[in-house]
Amino acid sequence: GVDSTELARETGLGTERLTTLLRMLRREAYVEQLTDGAYVTGAAFTRLGSAEGHDRALRDKLQHTLDRLRDSVGAAVYLSRYVDGEVRVTQYADSPATPKVNEWVDFRFSAHATAVGKSLLTQLDHEGRRDHLARHRPARLTSRTITSDRLLL
Repeated sequence: GVDSTELARETGLGTERLTTLLRMLRREAYVEQLTDGAYVTGAAFTRLGSAEGHDRALRDKLQHTLDRLRDSVGAAVYLSRYVDGEVRVTQYADSPATPKVNEWVDFRFSAHATAVGKSLLTQLDHEGRRDHLARHRPARLTSRTITSDRLLL
């Protein structure tokens, strides 16, 4: 689990905005709050992996939630997973006012350089991250891209 202080630091969201988003995610069962205050993935989020492609109603509900989240934060939002050793964006919400990122490098090959990828890589153990970086060598995509395995790890 991760507490709201860590979530605020990682997302850059203010306390009020974060509290509102977490309340919505709890209501929709995408996250649960433990007795110590930490947040973990909830039942609705867990069902996504088993329901992918099979339960249209669940995907529609998730899309509705992502759309509301997009409107709330004023930016495109993404749901991603690390599946079979690869970063996958499984669903997203964008709009003309909040366009999706111009993906000039596939997320699978730019995990070391994107928020989506770095977030997923942090959820792997040390060996899992090393394995990923061995298969997808970090390339300099911008002047700020970290290409050192040591720094990434």
